[in-house]
Parts: sequence; structure tokens; C-alpha cells
Amino acid sequence: MSILQQIKNIYLGCFIGAYLLNVLDAFVFHTEGFDMELIEVNNHNLGINTPQFRN
Repeated sequence: MSILQQIKNIYLGCFIGAYLLNVLDAFVFHTEGFDMELIEVNNHNLGINTPQFRN
């Protein structure tokens, strides 16, 4: 595996972990979704489609 593939996997893993933590936070603490909106903007910039969570 090349170094670039390893770096991509690390970034993807961190991104998925952060996304799941935000989803968990939204369900547990019933926040207004501010963090989720930031994640959605970041995903749009990366060209990744994610489900949108609304209260």
C-alpha cells in the first residue's frame, strides 16, 4: 500500500469517526444540529453525500 493510500485511509477514518460522534451527540443531547450542519457543508465541499438529520 502506498503512502498516499495510507494517508487517504487515515483521513477517511477520522472523517467517519467525527461524523458518527456528531450523530451520536445529536441523538443523546438533542442539540439543535449546528454541528451536523457544519459537517454537511464540509461534505458538500468534499463531494460526499450524507443523510441530513432534522429534529
